[in-house]
Amino acid sequence: MTNLLRKIPVIGSTRNIKHHNETTFTHGIKVAQLSVYIGKKHCLTSFELNSLYFAALLHDIGKTIIPPSVIFKPGSLTNFEWDIIKKHPSEGKRILETALCVQNTDILHSVLRHHEKYNGKGYPDGLLGEQIIYQARIISVADALDAMVSHRIYKSAFPLNKAIRELINCSGEQFDPYIVEKADKWNKNSLRKILMI
Repeated sequence: MTNLLRKIPVIGSTRNIKHHNETTFTHGIKVAQLSVYIGKKHCLTSFELNSLYFAALLHDIGKTIIPPSVIFKPGSLTNFEWDIIKKHPSEGKRILETALCVQNTDILHSVLRHHEKYNGKGYPDGLLGEQIIYQARIISVADALDAMVSHRIYKSAFPLNKAIRELINCSGEQFDPYIVEKADKWNKNSLRKILMI
């Protein structure tokens, strides 16, 4: 275990997520492992990978303030419900700063920015391209890939190959093209193990 993870009560934080919703808890674990897999492909340092893992593990901690009935609503969200959902990155950063006393800006900004889109049409601030911290751009890809291959009450799971094609199709729009340009070359067996599919 790294010094970073020794100093921060990760276990307690992940238990809070698990208590709130098992699906969000499992999703965080998969996104963290997948983010590190992608980060290694892009030669991140050990320190950057540690920060990336922690940020990805808790990227949805802000959802602990949102009722699961909203997060996993089977039908379309109302505008009011969508506004609630869109607060979870900001709430996640707030929880990390206040409850866990996280000071690592890479972690805080990665959690805050994981729903920004490369074309500037994401949230919470509509940042564009490289204005978005690199780790958040990786988490965005990992988050989307796991979401696509996972069955949810409101959607069916994509086959892995279709999900990867979707990442590549959204290159330069939702995702950083540099991160997803070689996604079709990623080891499918490794991905299936990480994604539990």
